[in-house]
Amino acid sequence: MWKVLLVEDEVFVRASVRQIIDWEELGFTIIGEAGNGVEALDLIKNSQPDLIICDIIMPLKNGVELLKEAREAGSEARFVMLSCMNDFEYVQQAMQYGASNYVLKLSMSVNVMKDLLQKVDLELQHHQKQKLQPISQELWDTYNLIWKSLFSQEEVEEPDLIDLPTTPIQDFKDHYLTIFSILHGASNFNQMSFENLRLVEDPRRAIMHFFTNSGQTTVFSWSPVPQKVLVGPASDYPYPIAFIRVESPDQLAKAWRAVIKKIDNFWYHYDTGLVRSNIYDKFNSSFQIPWDKIHSLLQDLDQDNTAKCQEIIEKIWATLQDNFLTMYLVKETAIQLDSLFCHINQSHPGGSKDYRNCLTHEQLKDLLVENITDYINKKNWERQQITDHPEINKVISYISQTYYKEVTLSTLADYVGMDANYLSNLFKKKTGENIIHYIHRIRIDHAKNYLIHTGLPVNEIGEKVGFMNDNYFIKIFKRFTDLTPSHYRRAKR
Repeated sequence: MWKVLLVEDEVFVRASVRQIIDWEELGFTIIGEAGNGVEALDLIKNSQPDLIICDIIMPLKNGVELLKEAREAGSEARFVMLSCMNDFEYVQQAMQYGASNYVLKLSMSVNVMKDLLQKVDLELQHHQKQKLQPISQELWDTYNLIWKSLFSQEEVEEPDLIDLPTTPIQDFKDHYLTIFSILHGASNFNQMSFENLRLVEDPRRAIMHFFTNSGQTTVFSWSPVPQKVLVGPASDYPYPIAFIRVESPDQLAKAWRAVIKKIDNFWYHYDTGLVRSNIYDKFNSSFQIPWDKIHSLLQDLDQDNTAKCQEIIEKIWATLQDNFLTMYLVKETAIQLDSLFCHINQSHPGGSKDYRNCLTHEQLKDLLVENITDYINKKNWERQQITDHPEINKVISYISQTYYKEVTLSTLADYVGMDANYLSNLFKKKTGENIIHYIHRIRIDHAKNYLIHTGLPVNEIGEKVGFMNDNYFIKIFKRFTDLTPSHYRRAKR
C-alpha cells in the first residue's frame, strides 16, 4: 500500500478527504494527519509517506513552503495540492517545485479523486521501479546464493542461516512478495509469458525477477500492494505452476524451497495446473545416488550390454523416485552419468540443456537410455574402424570387453586363431604398441575414471579393472601417470 499523509488546517476538510473514497481499494492507506506545515514536516521526516495531500494556505508554514522544505529534507513523496480559486499563484509555484497535481476543493468528487489517485499510482510505480532497478541487479547474487544453498553438496551457507536483512532484499521490505514456480521445459518463458497466464490481477504494478534453471522459472513478484492470485481450472494453464505468498522477505528461502517441492510433485506425476505451496514443505536434497548400481552400470557399459544398462537405469530411477529426490538433483545426476559414460566411450557428451529441459522423471530416464544406446552403437562402429586389419580389430574389441578379467597373449591368439608371436608382432605393427602395454593402458584409463567419479577404495578399483595385486596396480598406474592412484584422485578433485 502507498502511504498517504493528509495536511489540512480545517478538520472537516480532512474528514471529507478521508471519507470520500475507499483508499485501500485503490492501493493507498492514510497513515496520519497534520493541521499545519510545521507538524506535517516532522511527520514527513519520521513516516516517509509516498503521497502528501496538502492544503496550499495554512498557518505557520504554507503548502508551497512545506513542499520546498520536504524536498530539501530528501523526501521523494508525490504532492497533490488542495486549493481554492484564488490560490492559483501558489499552485503555479507548487507545480514548479514538483507537485504532481492539484484539486480545487469545491470540485472535489469521487471520480475526480479516483482519477487523481490512479495517475499518482502510476507515477509512484514508475518512480519505484527506476529507484529499485540497480538494486534488482544486485539481488541476483542473493538469488544465486539461495539457489546454491538449496541444492549444493559444497560448503555453502544453509538457506535458513542466510542473513537476508543484510542483502538488497531489505530494500523491498515495504513490498508484498508472491513467488511462482513454472515447469516449462524447453519452452521460452519471459514476462510476456507470465502475463499471458493471467495469474495476478495487475502484473504491471509489480517488480518481477525471473530466475530460470533446469527448465523451471521462478518468478519473484514484488508488489507495493497485496497481489490477488487468480486461481482457475487446471485446463487454463499449459504448465505445472506452484505459488506461495511470502509474509516477510526473511522467509524468501523457505518459500522458494516450498514451491520447488510442489514442482517436484509434478515432476514425478506430471499434470498441468496451479497449486498453492506451504512454507513448511521441504524437499529431499540429502539422498545420495546409489553408486553400487552405477558401478554395475559402468561394467555393463564396457561390455556393450544395452539391455542390462537399461535395466539398471530403471532401478536407479525407481530408487530416486522412491526417495523423492528433488527434480534439480535428479537432472544433475543424469548429466553426471552422461558425462561419465562419454568419458568411458571417449565420446562427446549429450547436451546438458536437453537433460535440464525434460518435463518428467520418465522423460529424463528415456533420454539417458537413448544417449547410452547411441554411445554403445558409436563405440561398436568405431571399433571396426581402428586398424586396417580385421583380426587386430577383433582383438581390440575383445580387450575392451574383457579388460577387467585375466587377458593373456595366448588367450588372444586362440581367440583369433593365430600364433602368439605372430599376433604380438602384427599388433605392434598395426597399433604402435605391444599388447601388454595396450591392455595396461585400457585398464589405467578405466581406473582413472573410477578414481575421479566414485569413492571406491584404491584396492577395489584395482580389482575392478583387472589387477589382482594392489602393489602391481599402483606400480603400473604410476608408470602411466607419474602419480599413485591416491595422489591422482586428490589432484583431480
